[in-house]
Amino acid sequence: MGQYYYFAASLPSVWMDKEAPISYKAFMDLAKGNLSKGDYRDLKKATFEPKSDKDIKSPIVKAWASFNYKLNEILTEERAIRLGWDKNGQYKAKCQDDPQLRESLRKIVDEENPLKAERDILSLYFDFLNKYSESSPFSTEALMIYALKLQIKEKEKSYSTEVGKSEFNKLLGNIQSQIFR
Repeated sequence: MGQYYYFAASLPSVWMDKEAPISYKAFMDLAKGNLSKGDYRDLKKATFEPKSDKDIKSPIVKAWASFNYKLNEILTEERAIRLGWDKNGQYKAKCQDDPQLRESLRKIVDEENPLKAERDILSLYFDFLNKYSESSPFSTEALMIYALKLQIKEKEKSYSTEVGKSEFNKLLGNIQSQIFR
């Protein structure tokens, strides 16, 4: 683990309210040259949406996958309730309830501005990672947290008002053309 002190200390900080200082790809390229093959392989498993948790050994990546699942389950339920779709409980979250997370997500679902709502969801992810980032700042797990934060920032950067309006107009046009055939 000592070999990661310099590498981890050389990385610029990632903040939710600031532009990412480095891209995820650039970070992974740097990591490949600074980590052992095994640690790099484990680092690649720290993804925004884990594929499967059966081969995950890292406690932080397991906690991340669990949080990601819980957030998406509760968010789906809250959105269904807001839209009036959950009459029979078919959208009920299949995870253990988390009242604090549920309340945060309920506020997000009630948000009028969809872009702000999506950014607020990303902030929940970022806050979750911040709880773990103090434990061992020079470990492989700290680098996994760093990688996840960069992925959150890249996801946020992909949100654009112009692209959203364009997509909305395209969908609206498709619906109108189907209705007025």
